Amino acid sequence: MRLLFLYLSIIFTFQHLQAQSTISYFDNMIKSISSIYALEYELHAKELIDGKIFYTNSRVKLQKEPFCFYNYIIKPDLGVEILFTNKNKLAFVNPNGFPFINLNLDPYGRLIRKNQHHTLFDAGFDSFKGIVLSVLELLKKSPERYIIDLGVKYINNTKCQVLEVVNPDFSFTEYIVQQGEDVESIARKFNLSSHLILVENNLNFYNDITIGDKILIPNSYGEQFEIWIDLQSSLPIVQKVFVNNKLFEYYEFEKIVINPEFSYDEFDKDYGEYNF
Repeated sequence: MRLLFLYLSIIFTFQHLQAQSTISYFDNMIKSISSIYALEYELHAKELIDGKIFYTNSRVKLQKEPFCFYNYIIKPDLGVEILFTNKNKLAFVNPNGFPFINLNLDPYGRLIRKNQHHTLFDAGFDSFKGIVLSVLELLKKSPERYIIDLGVKYINNTKCQVLEVVNPDFSFTEYIVQQGEDVESIARKFNLSSHLILVENNLNFYNDITIGDKILIPNSYGEQFEIWIDLQSSLPIVQKVFVNNKLFEYYEFEKIVINPEFSYDEFDKDYGEYNF
């Protein structure tokens, strides 16, 4: 009996230590993301919109301070360009087609947000870092409950540690809208998906709420996550989010350049490589 108890204790201790070791991947990931001040990458995104998966492929340049963003669309609309700098309230958009003129659009507006979950301010890895930080203490307290080690896998010849994070208590709760809030600000406040809140409440757009409204918000960004952490850079180069056992978001980063030195005019609409 004592031997059985000892054996079970050893097994439990090993499993606990193994689960605790997975936390180090999150700690290293947060440190790596925090060290980034500029990025270049190509993004493959799949997002659930109106019951269907919408795919986009784009090239991104990002500078965090002062904030500057450039996006070149490869799919579905080849040649569309978006440029935003902190000097302007509006984003420059080259639609590369009708209406055949450059546009100045609100980054939070309907046109620029069509068929996507996020705004341009969510580019890079910082938004994901915020999601992880919002649940990290909970993960550290009970890693065995929330984290599943899926082992080492490769994508685009990159070796990754793959972790699954689950919220077995995923649910929606009632929230009363405060003064000055919209869906986007509520989502940022709690590190949630603004698009999920939009869909759950059958809202037409992110500003379609007012003070005193009662809406439903989830208790975490998603129900289940699958995270591929590059073992060399410690960056989450593949992020999968599931809600109701369905793929909600998929982001795959490749051709990543960390902290490139952009030229002084690289975020100017007259930059020679752009077509504004």
